[in-house]
Amino acid sequence: MTDDATVQHLAKLAEAWGRPPSVEAVTVFVTNDRMLHLWARVLDFQFVRRKHFIERDIDIARRFVARRQSARMAKMNGK
Repeated sequence: MTDDATVQHLAKLAEAWGRPPSVEAVTVFVTNDRMLHLWARVLDFQFVRRKHFIERDIDIARRFVARRQSARMAKMNGK
């Protein structure tokens, strides 16, 4: 894949990635790139049951993922 990926490149990548996960997966990119959130939205449409988020700080990103995991576990346990 080139450094300047297109929507078509992402479609091929999504196909190669395989079947969607059984539960929603979360990816958090840690970056100072103020425009990456636009690609994150594109990725949401390209990768079924996967959500992409942007954070500027790795500790905030880790806490975000931990909260999502806790919420998923609570939901699975009927809480």
